[in-house]
Formats: sequence, C-alpha cells, structure tokens
Amino acid sequence: MQTFKFWLRPALIVFLWIVTAAFTLSELATVVPLLCSTGATAPRVRELGHRTRTAQHASNTEVAP
Repeated sequence: MQTFKFWLRPALIVFLWIVTAAFTLSELATVVPLLCSTGATAPRVRELGHRTRTAQHASNTEVAP
C-alpha cells in the first residue's frame, strides 16, 4: 500500500500533464485552418518591407524642411 501511495501523486501529475499537452496541441492544430478560412490574405515579406521603406521615406519627406 505504501508503494501505491508513493506513485499515485506523480502518476496523476504526469497523466494530467499529458492530457493538457494533448489538448493544447489539438487546439493549435486548428489555428492555421481557422486563419485561412477568414479569407484575409497575408502580405508577402517583400511587399511588407517595401511598404515599410515607403512609409519611412514618406515620413522623412514630411519632416524635412
């Protein structure tokens, strides 16, 4: 009986950790399809960099005398 009590708490903690990890991973697996189903298109990296440089250039020309 002592051995059973000794292993019960760690076994229960490991079991709950595995269940929680499995639930978290299953929820993460649904994130990408959910984001794709919204219909929004993500900007490409090159376009994003171009927009940033354009915005910086525009803000610099507004400040310049």
